[in-house]
Amino acid sequence: TTLFVLGPEAGVAFLKHYPGCEAIWIPDNPEKLTLLCTPGIAKRLTPIGKNPLPVIYLPPVTGTVGVNPFISVQSVPGPA
Repeated sequence: TTLFVLGPEAGVAFLKHYPGCEAIWIPDNPEKLTLLCTPGIAKRLTPIGKNPLPVIYLPPVTGTVGVNPFISVQSVPGPA
């Protein structure tokens, strides 16, 4: 939900806090359905059918921004 509210440009910047995370945005555009993807997930998509959806590649999610000011991380024990 956070990435959807932020939108693609701010969402990509937000993802810098989460190395290894990628995202897809599907804008509400009934005239032409399009996927906006970060490169890491875009390369995993396989078009199917006669009319595959257009994919717009967003800038790569690179670098780190330091401590994420939006969340507090707690250690959670794994399964027993």
